[in-house]
Amino acid sequence: MKTLCWLLLAAPLTLPAAEPLFHNRGTLDGFTGANQRAKVKESRAQDRDGNGRSLECLMLRKEPDTPNHGCHAEVHLARFTDGSSLGRNPGFQGTTVYQVYFDKNCDAASVGFFQYKNHAGPAHWKYLVALWRVPDKHGGEIHFQVNPTGKSEYHYAALSATHRTALVTDRWHEVRVNGNFTNDASGWVEISINGKLVEWFHDRARKQPAGIRIRGKMLPDLPGSEWQLQLGGYGFFKDQQTERATVWIDDIRVWNKFNVR
Repeated sequence: MKTLCWLLLAAPLTLPAAEPLFHNRGTLDGFTGANQRAKVKESRAQDRDGNGRSLECLMLRKEPDTPNHGCHAEVHLARFTDGSSLGRNPGFQGTTVYQVYFDKNCDAASVGFFQYKNHAGPAHWKYLVALWRVPDKHGGEIHFQVNPTGKSEYHYAALSATHRTALVTDRWHEVRVNGNFTNDASGWVEISINGKLVEWFHDRARKQPAGIRIRGKMLPDLPGSEWQLQLGGYGFFKDQQTERATVWIDDIRVWNKFNVR
């Protein structure tokens, strides 16, 4: 009996992960909005979590309302099903985990695949997190955009260069974003791709390390602002004559706290 007690004390305590406030398995259920051209649909062409479908986000090169060969097809989450806000000033915490799949045409575009964004209209559009897949010869460059001071700031990573799984086309990838979004130095964001934390740099040449956790003020000075999660595909086509590209998303889980494992 004494031996058993010691074994119990020595064993690590494993607690179940908290249930997400939002869990979507590739349907349009529960989202609070989508982009106006209705280019997001439930699809059986791809599936990650075993229920036979995912959300297909079709990006079109010739969108008349988006300049410079821009495109966007995303779903939005501003409130949880219990009515609570995803995030409001002056500060909030959150974790989002989801699966994303890029088709080969995404190599002809710089594709944004994750955003926390203010949704009060163009005069107030600011990013807390914007992640972009930028095709390079290694297949692994991503950019992280944020603008807490009203001016866009960028961080850069090359997943292949740091021996992490690149965001290649035609396979599923898990994206996790943890963040403490505040108006002061206690703020931070960290991003995992396929279970491994991304190492960021201040410069695109990756000579100035920024670490795996971006620290500091994350919220711009927009009192009372409400923030929303945007998932899908949005970006700009390159010079190639690809007319469309598609991103699929699946198994989307969102918590109103961070460090959920």
